[in-house]
Amino acid sequence: TPGHIDHLLRSSRFHRQDDLPFADLLTEAVFHCELVLYPGVVADVVANMFPYDNMTDTCKVLKCLIELQARKGTSHHYSYAPGINVLEGIAAAIARAGDPEAIRLLWEYFDVSGQEPSMGVYESTAVTFAQNSENFRSAFAVLEEMQSRNLKPHRAFFRSMSKPISYDTHG
Repeated sequence: TPGHIDHLLRSSRFHRQDDLPFADLLTEAVFHCELVLYPGVVADVVANMFPYDNMTDTCKVLKCLIELQARKGTSHHYSYAPGINVLEGIAAAIARAGDPEAIRLLWEYFDVSGQEPSMGVYESTAVTFAQNSENFRSAFAVLEEMQSRNLKPHRAFFRSMSKPISYDTHG
């Protein structure tokens, strides 16, 4: 029932991600029960997912954040905007996993929320796309976007991006 789901989600602050399927509970609350959740409850669920290494759950939570932000102003006035450090952590985990669909969801969140991505998010996005030759064009599009925004990547970024490209072309 919605009351039980709300209660379990509120307990996420005191549990880790493996204690209960918090991503599934959040999905149920947002898409099926249409509960109006307090931002702190959602923030706790997102924080407890650290280090964001389960891409299935990460994608579920990103979809929930997108939906909650899209509803802002219609069914509630809350903002469900994780801090940029949390979003950078999610982006870095996605880059480690090399999951282009997850990084696209993260960018959809930025579009819906109006939050500005940081240099770290741009870098993780480019690295994610660079891990597969089918996405090289997208990786270079991210670099062009960074250049148009006058963002100067770090030296370590170029190393991390060049490895998958060189392995793909010479491996």
